[in-house]
Amino acid sequence: MKTLLLQLLDHPHIARLKLDPVVEDMGTLGYLLAQLLPIEENFKFELLKMTQPVLRMERLMALLEQYSQ
Repeated sequence: MKTLLLQLLDHPHIARLKLDPVVEDMGTLGYLLAQLLPIEENFKFELLKMTQPVLRMERLMALLEQYSQ
């Protein structure tokens, strides 16, 4: 997931935001991925309002698995 974040941060539109690529915890990683991934707005807001980082990451991983099929 950190690799995915680094790839997103390299995108020209996201690179302009000058976000810090150093992520120390799963909560921050999941939050940034939920913000930056091109996903439906309702799902994005659902992810961002979650208070449990593990649950957010599980939902993100399930979403990425769907995209990879």
